Amino acid sequence: MAENSVVTKMLEISNAHISEETSNWLDNEINNENSVLVVYQKKQYGWFISLPEDLVAGEEDYITVPEDLIRIIEFAKSENCTWVMLDRDAMIILELPIFDW
Repeated sequence: MAENSVVTKMLEISNAHISEETSNWLDNEINNENSVLVVYQKKQYGWFISLPEDLVAGEEDYITVPEDLIRIIEFAKSENCTWVMLDRDAMIILELPIFDW
């Protein structure tokens, strides 16, 4: 590995951990320049979400993020991840709620 390289950690998690409403919210955030999160479309089956270090639960900007996504973000941060990848074929994590949609 190069001396100045940085490796980041990504949580890969199933779309089943978000509601259909959150799925729609994420789609809207992709092109939202004022979004709290940086969201990228992952083909047609998911999203990549960058987790900024300064995003803290309870702060004003955070209230725009759906509660189910906040749970995922907090779980990812507890695992020292800086990215989340939501994918329909990814693993389900038993510690998080599951939505049937």
